[in-house]
Amino acid sequence: YRYWMHMAHHDNPAHLGIRTKTHKLIYYYGCNYDGGYQTPPGWELYDLVHDPHETRNLYHDPQHAQLAAQLKQRLA
Repeated sequence: YRYWMHMAHHDNPAHLGIRTKTHKLIYYYGCNYDGGYQTPPGWELYDLVHDPHETRNLYHDPQHAQLAAQLKQRLA
């Protein structure tokens, strides 16, 4: 999915993501559509089974590196 309503009523930065039954991988672009307001670009990975409220970003956890790479491949 893509989301590009940067600075909308709920201030959600523009991002691209993929969601499976068990995980969600998100990439935040780091800029909005007109180049104005900037947020740092970055990745987030969540385990939707064990962390349904998405409170623990697993992207930098070495145990999840292979999963992150597989999901990135599916985004391409």
